[in-house]
Amino acid sequence: MDDSYLIFFMENKGEIVAGGNGWGNELNQLARPLCLCVNNDETVYVSDHLNNRIMEWRNGSTSGRIFANDLQGPLQIVIEKQPDCFLVCDYFNRRIVRCSSQGNTETILSDVNCTGLALDDKGYMYVADQYKHEVRKWKIGEHDEGILVAGGNGNGDRLDQLFCPRNLVIDRNESLYIFDCGNQRIVKWDKNARQGHPIVTLWDIGGIAIDRFGDFYFSDRYEQKIINRTKNTQFNITGIASRDLCFDRYNHLYVLDYDNQRVVKFHSTENL
Repeated sequence: MDDSYLIFFMENKGEIVAGGNGWGNELNQLARPLCLCVNNDETVYVSDHLNNRIMEWRNGSTSGRIFANDLQGPLQIVIEKQPDCFLVCDYFNRRIVRCSSQGNTETILSDVNCTGLALDDKGYMYVADQYKHEVRKWKIGEHDEGILVAGGNGNGDRLDQLFCPRNLVIDRNESLYIFDCGNQRIVKWDKNARQGHPIVTLWDIGGIAIDRFGDFYFSDRYEQKIINRTKNTQFNITGIASRDLCFDRYNHLYVLDYDNQRVVKFHSTENL
């Protein structure tokens, strides 16, 4: 795979696929959205943080619907393998919940200060705890203390430490990419490693994501850029204050614009 699809990203201004109608709690609005994910039919799900809800925007819709609202300050969302189910960091309730399209909300894990969440292909969930400065993994449905996989050595900037970890993503090799917010860096933590290694140091990191080819991306909020760290390429997203990123199965890129209460989609040339 070459970089030709990035040329289109650079020339494309993107399209608004969720929000973009100012701050508010109407079905076509968002209020400080923080995280997003996209399913196989290009439906966008947004953690609408100040409205305490998860919003669903179907492809082509001009307004969304409330997918879940029994929440307090939702953060990261991840899609489970079972149809129409998601795991959500329910931050102020200190829990992780499973939300379904039937309107059900089930607590999966309690007493955790979750600020980041990821799933691997084996059914393990990886949870970043900003107050314990660590990432642990649990088999979904288990309620033990979990397995420490990153940090856990107090807050600090050593290679075996984290300081208020936030978003995280996992690749096919089960390596974690952790936004180590307090240290203003992104750390790659390989499977079974005792320490990570910083791959990005930047004072205003926005979102992080892995595309369908395994390339790792991050956004620079201040410079308004998206950077492909794997290939060392970048493109501008002028006017977008990115807070989260994700890719769909077609490799279209979705950028959550925190300041403008919207999600912007950039099309990949693979399908053009």
